[in-house]
Amino acid sequence: MDELKEMKLVQNARLRTAGAEVDNLEELDLLDTEAESKASIGPAGQEGSEDEEANPLTTSQRVDDASPARFGMACVPFAFRESVCATLEEYSLWTVRFLFDAPSWSRIAGKVYDQIKHFEMEMKVDGPKEVSCKSSINLEEARKSKYLKCSRLSITSYYADDMDDGMTWNVNFRTLLSLVPVEAIQISWMNSAYIDSYFNQISPCYLRDLGITSCTFNAARPLCTWVKKMLANKCLSSLIITYNSFVEPMDPEDDFQEELYDALVHGEFFTDVAIYMNKFFRNVDISFFKRVLDFWLVSEEGFQGRHRVTLDAYATRFKRMKVIKDLYKFGEGDKLFHASGCQSAKISCRYKILHLQFFC
Repeated sequence: MDELKEMKLVQNARLRTAGAEVDNLEELDLLDTEAESKASIGPAGQEGSEDEEANPLTTSQRVDDASPARFGMACVPFAFRESVCATLEEYSLWTVRFLFDAPSWSRIAGKVYDQIKHFEMEMKVDGPKEVSCKSSINLEEARKSKYLKCSRLSITSYYADDMDDGMTWNVNFRTLLSLVPVEAIQISWMNSAYIDSYFNQISPCYLRDLGITSCTFNAARPLCTWVKKMLANKCLSSLIITYNSFVEPMDPEDDFQEELYDALVHGEFFTDVAIYMNKFFRNVDISFFKRVLDFWLVSEEGFQGRHRVTLDAYATRFKRMKVIKDLYKFGEGDKLFHASGCQSAKISCRYKILHLQFFC
C-alpha cells in the first residue's frame, strides 16, 4: 500500500505539471483505491487475469512483460486495454465489445461497459463563486463506482424539484467536469459571465447533445470557440441554440457556419440542428437550408447511415417556405424524393419556425 500511495503521489504531481486541477481529487476519490490495491501483475511474459481489477499505474511495468513471441492486439497488456476502453465514448465501446476477431479486447470492453455508472447532474449557478450541485446519485455511490459518466448535465440558475437535497455534492466543479465524461448538456436561463470559464473543462470527445436557450452572453467568442471544438470532434447528435442574447454583436471571425455544415453533411451521428432567435448572433437561415438541400440532392444516397436529419430556422413569413418549395419542386404533402429512392425530405412551417426534415 505504501508503494501504491507513492505512485499515486507521482501521478498527481504529473497532473499538476500538465495544468490539471487535482486539489480536490482526493475528496472526489474518482481513482478507485480499492481496485488499485487488488490489481496484480502476472509472471514475466504473461498478463494478469482479466478478472482482476486493473491498476492503470502499473501499465508501464506490464508492457515490458509482454513476450516478444506474442504479436497483434492480444499481446497488449490488460491494464492498457482496460484504460483505452474506459476512455471510449459509448458507441465506440459498444463496437469494440463485438470485435469477434479480437476476443481479448471485446471481453474487456464488455466488462467496462457493464461497470459504467450513469448519472444526471444539476448545477445551480447564482454568481462567480455561488455554485452548487445535485446529482441523481449520492457522492458516496459515485466514489465507489469505477467508471462514471454523466448522461445529462443541466446548468441553470434554479434547481428542478425532482432532485433530493441529500444528493448535493460538495466538490470542486472544474475538477469534476474535467474528470467525468459528460454526454449531454442543457444550459438555460443563465448569465454567461458565470459559466464561460467552465466551457473548456468539458471534453468534446463524449458530448452528444448540446442545448443552450434563454441565456445572456457578454460576447459570442467563448461560446463559438467552444461550439467549434464540439463540431470538429464529429460526435454531436444534436445542437440547439435558441433565444439567447449577446451584448456585443458577433464578430465574423467567430462564425461557425462552415464547421456546422461540415459536421452535418459528414458527421455520422449529427441529426438535429436548431439555431434561431438569437440576438446579435448568426442564426441558421434559408441560405443554409438551400446549401444542405443542394448537397443532399447531388449526393449518391443522401445522408447515409442516418434515419432522420432535422433542421429548424426562424421564418418571419410563410412565403419563405413557398420560395424553397417552388425552387426545389417539392410535391404532394410538401415532400421531395431523393434520386436514389432511399430518402425523402419534408418541409413545413409552424409558429414562424421553418422545419426541414430528411427521412430514410
